[in-house]
Amino acid sequence: MDINTIITGLYITGIGVAIVFSILSILVIIIHVLKQTIYKPVKKMKKEETGKTRIIVEEKPVKTEKPRRETDPQLIALLSATITAFNEYKAATLKKYDLFKDFPELARLLPLAGILFKSKIKVSFGGKDIIVDVEELPNNAYKVSVGGKTYIVNYSIQ
Repeated sequence: MDINTIITGLYITGIGVAIVFSILSILVIIIHVLKQTIYKPVKKMKKEETGKTRIIVEEKPVKTEKPRRETDPQLIALLSATITAFNEYKAATLKKYDLFKDFPELARLLPLAGILFKSKIKVSFGGKDIIVDVEELPNNAYKVSVGGKTYIVNYSIQ
């Protein structure tokens, strides 16, 4: 190696560093100018004092709301057990496909594509077997038919 190649290398390195820092400083100036033009500081307004304020008090009768109907805890337990069993059935069905084994989060996109599950589930509850129809609706909702009644349940685990 000559001394000339070392000096040339240092010279090129110095020019490169100078160019990089000049470009960065130009970008800083541009961003500062844009920040000042886009985000103008809010001018504080002086509070003007007005005369005395009047307070008027009116009496209004309180509206009595109907008390919420208490939901039977056994019904809630039955619906929760049914939806859990339905989700296990759905997961077992989707595990058959390799795509859902590799990317299980794709199962959440199925309702967006219009692919919804529906099944009849036999749930043992309180010593008796109950047959329940479950239908998946979009947005974590389920249509559950127990006996002759149908319930729409929004069910999500947080």
